[in-house]
Amino acid sequence: MRSLLSLSATRSRRGLAVLAAVLATLTTGCEFITGVPKVVSVDVSLSPNDSLPARAQGQAIAAVHGKGDRNLTNSSKISIGFESSNPAVATVNASSGALTTVSEGTTIITATARGVKGSATLVVTQEIPVRVDAPPPTVHLNERVQLVITPIGATGQALGKRAVTITSTNTNVVTVETDNTTTGTFVKGVTVGQATVTGSVQGVPFNTVITVQPPSVAKVTGALQKGKNELLETESNQIAVSLFAADNAPISTAGQTITYSSNDQTVATVNPQSGVVTGVRQGTTTIDIAVAGTSARGSVAITVLPIPAKEIRFGNRAPFIRLGSNGTGVPSSRVAVPADSLGRAILNRQVQYKSTDPSVFSVTSLGTVVGQKLGQALLIASVDNGAVADTIKLTVTPVPIAVVQVLPIQANITAGQTQRFTATLTDSLGVTVSGRPITWTSSNSVAVPVDQTGLVTGVSAATAVISAITDAVPGLPGSQIGQAQVLVLPIPIATIDVQPTTVTLSLRSSPATVVSVTPRDANGAALFGRTANISVQSDDPSVASGDAQGNIRGFKQGTAKLTYQALDQNLQPQGQPTVVIVTVTQ
Repeated sequence: MRSLLSLSATRSRRGLAVLAAVLATLTTGCEFITGVPKVVSVDVSLSPNDSLPARAQGQAIAAVHGKGDRNLTNSSKISIGFESSNPAVATVNASSGALTTVSEGTTIITATARGVKGSATLVVTQEIPVRVDAPPPTVHLNERVQLVITPIGATGQALGKRAVTITSTNTNVVTVETDNTTTGTFVKGVTVGQATVTGSVQGVPFNTVITVQPPSVAKVTGALQKGKNELLETESNQIAVSLFAADNAPISTAGQTITYSSNDQTVATVNPQSGVVTGVRQGTTTIDIAVAGTSARGSVAITVLPIPAKEIRFGNRAPFIRLGSNGTGVPSSRVAVPADSLGRAILNRQVQYKSTDPSVFSVTSLGTVVGQKLGQALLIASVDNGAVADTIKLTVTPVPIAVVQVLPIQANITAGQTQRFTATLTDSLGVTVSGRPITWTSSNSVAVPVDQTGLVTGVSAATAVISAITDAVPGLPGSQIGQAQVLVLPIPIATIDVQPTTVTLSLRSSPATVVSVTPRDANGAALFGRTANISVQSDDPSVASGDAQGNIRGFKQGTAKLTYQALDQNLQPQGQPTVVIVTVTQ
């Protein structure tokens, strides 16, 4: 039963759909049923024409016709829709038919009115430039240069290759060679001067003023003005430059900016503006030449020859070199300098050094000699393969001590403290010598003794001279002494112990008394014999006074304070003071 009901419902729906389709067809084609005129045809035209440049505006116009060629275009009961088959070429407003071209190509513009369509073909051509740029190139006489012509679109973009018409207003100065495209146009300089080149691209005119300059430098040559391209060390010479065009015609250097550079300034230098070359050392280098505003380059190969040496002489002719106490030689410089015929030093010439007995002393390539054992040998310096030479005799001796320096040169210590002194031994060249025995002495060995390591002990307050003594040359008479000063200060008084601290005197029976005065250090230990470093001050000397030995004397009835204060060697207060109250009665 359920299956039969479902089948019946399906058939009913299908019947209704068919009926609806029939009614739609009848109403579309029957004006008396719908009241809407029937559209028979649609014609489409394009304005201003069916060919427009890219990035332009136009209009699609639809003419709608009914029965009997009745014009239904303006019927309010009929709507018209527009579309473009290729929006990448041109777009159209769906309701107004307004056209906007995009890029070159073809598209079909279709108008539809109540299901009836009409169409027109729109051809979009190249965009017309708003201007044409043609900047003047740099042109030299007899030079052919491309003229860059750039059409510019409405949005400022370059439009690419276009057809061009172009001509020169003065072919005696500039001629034009072109394939009639913006990318295939060249200008050539015929004579020095100016000419205007005019042209147009798609009807857009342009012009550019071209100046033909003197010939462009295509080749550069150079050579030293004096002789071959050779210099002696320290000698200077000017480079003469010649300029040529592409056809090898000579070009004047007047008005040209020429610069120079050396590939190896250790061999020869060159003034970058003047081109003056100066030899530095033996060798070969290349001087590069450049002309501003051109790609032309040239070069000159320069050979620097050594200055002939006339003589060579040792600067240090001292006949002695030293051995250290441990047998190691003390390096000593014996540099020889060659000179030319005018006596000028030749500083960059390689000098050969030789010892006639390397077991006595050796010599380096830089003229540093080192003693190997006691004895004598010859030192020879030569240049130019031995053509010029100088000789000195050297004797290797032990190093004599020239200076004994004791540090510190002055020291202040407190009694009971120690101070370490050191002694440095140097020879006449200022080279430190080690391993020599040193004897230490003190000018006050009781109060300021020193041991043989240089350690000084302050026994009591005193001054002393500490001396370090060594032999000038081991085993030979003579010695060298270095000295330093030592001041031993007394132990500082920290407190003054006065007993008693309250004293009463009677003018009739006992106008004077004695108290105990004991200076003590920071640990409370008594410092005997230091009362001389104590001052006693009374706040009222007319009543009572006292001294560092403990004597107190009264003068009249009253009370006075006696202040006991320790003083340092500069008579400045030291430690804590002690106050004694003195009362004087009748």
